Amino acid sequence: MRDALAKFMAAGRRLTEIEEMAKAAEYLPTSYANAIERVAVSGEGYYSRATPEDIERVKAAQKALAAEERRRGEIDRDDKLRALGLELDAIRVTLPGLAAAASIELGAIARRMMGGGNGR
Repeated sequence: MRDALAKFMAAGRRLTEIEEMAKAAEYLPTSYANAIERVAVSGEGYYSRATPEDIERVKAAQKALAAEERRRGEIDRDDKLRALGLELDAIRVTLPGLAAAASIELGAIARRMMGGGNGR
């Protein structure tokens, strides 16, 4: 394959990657918060047992930390989506030129194939 066709196909693959990365970024806030929320607090200690008040304080702190992590995930998600959007826009600008050049190369390849490859 020729250069323009290879670049056009690479742009298509990158568009697919950007789409997958954008979908994954949408889950960052939940992922960050779930990492904190999955930790269980039992109150069982090696030397002593925690009181119900102690457990409630720890659970409240855990909730606050999960909310903080969710906010951090939202910021990271927005940053990632912004960067992907900029890249997507850059590809959008170059795509028409790449498509035109790839179309010309495909035409040349097709004519060569139809001619039996020996220039007829």
